[in-house]
Amino acid sequence: MRYLKIAIMLVLVGFSSFGFAEQDADNTKAIEKMAKDLGLTDEQKSRVAAIFDEEKQTVEAIFKEEGEKLEAAQQQTRTNLQQVLSDEQMAKLDKKMQQKTKRSNKKH
Repeated sequence: MRYLKIAIMLVLVGFSSFGFAEQDADNTKAIEKMAKDLGLTDEQKSRVAAIFDEEKQTVEAIFKEEGEKLEAAQQQTRTNLQQVLSDEQMAKLDKKMQQKTKRSNKKH
């Protein structure tokens, strides 16, 4: 699921820069590159910046919503597993999941 989120973000954020420059917090590099490559006026640069800002807010809202859905699904899975596994089995599963998370975090 993490990779799906990353893929969605890359697609959505990729539209904002159109490959003009690396992303930065406020898209300054992308806007300046667009201005140079496309001959944008100051008014156009301002409007493009506003469009990118709006897109950023939209993308952040999507990630928040999807993150909440993912959390709910994971909690439901945990609840279902608790109904099937013994306390000892659940403890072992928790330990394995924590180890996997630590290994995954070291890779990224």
